[in-house]
Amino acid sequence: MKDRELLQALRDRVLDEDRAVAELLRLCLMLGQRTGSADLRVWARRELNGYGNDDVLPTYRNIPEPSLLADSTNGFQIAKNEMISRWGVPEDLRDMVPEQLRLQQPINELEHLAASHSGSGVTFTHAALQLLTARWNQLNRRERRGPMIERLYFLVGASQLAGVVDRVRTSLVEVVSDLTADISFDQLPDKRMVDTSVQIHMYGSGDQNNIIVHGANHGVIGAGHQSHQVQNSPSLPTEVAERFGRLYEALDELDDPDTRATIENAIDAYEESLTAPDSDPEQVRERGRLLSRLTESLGVTMLATGVFELVKAVSAAGLG
Repeated sequence: MKDRELLQALRDRVLDEDRAVAELLRLCLMLGQRTGSADLRVWARRELNGYGNDDVLPTYRNIPEPSLLADSTNGFQIAKNEMISRWGVPEDLRDMVPEQLRLQQPINELEHLAASHSGSGVTFTHAALQLLTARWNQLNRRERRGPMIERLYFLVGASQLAGVVDRVRTSLVEVVSDLTADISFDQLPDKRMVDTSVQIHMYGSGDQNNIIVHGANHGVIGAGHQSHQVQNSPSLPTEVAERFGRLYEALDELDDPDTRATIENAIDAYEESLTAPDSDPEQVRERGRLLSRLTESLGVTMLATGVFELVKAVSAAGLG
């Protein structure tokens, strides 16, 4: 599949609810390979094959405080699927109950579990709960009280699992929206911008940005990438406009043209969010955060300081 076909196919298919998530993830593997984005490849591969015990999970794969259930016996009485509160666990053992459940299974498996248990729930074991079961039974035998715990396990609703699958699809939509904004389909997005988008939408705050801008210098008077002037729009206070000008001038000090173009695109997008007729303060803040992360991740101290001062000036002006 050619570059233009790959990006076009991903954009068209990601909005098609009938397309399997696994199919979209395989396209992401190809896109990650073409753009050199290790972050996109690793995320897509882990979603397809499952996460390891030492892997950092995206926040949507952590289920906070899932329902705790127990199977127990007390003489001739047998209790199954009994929901217990964490406060029902002996105080000395309470800290052994995990605060969240890590869903490490491949996305296809989660999708199957959600569909096959619709309207009910899925039980999950946990190594910490197995140890808790043994300790709890030791305590009951020593103090000659309470039932014997046969098994402790978590219960997760099928709707919660379906929500995880849907979050993967939504993350894909957000990333594709970033990567296809204002570029022609015979191009591929910049590697650093792909990595940044993955970190934000899969592992970060989930900000919804469309900040990738490719092409001519927007709002710039002059010729070539080293000619930068900021047009003082009535919507930009003087201090904000001046700080944009300083950032554009600082770009000329960068030797790497790819790094310069990447940061310039992000600055352009931030400026456009401020000068748009229907400027949205939340979008302004999101693009400011992404620009800050980008300059910090690239290790460009001078620009990172300038971006910090710019964002502070924008905030002080009440623009975002």
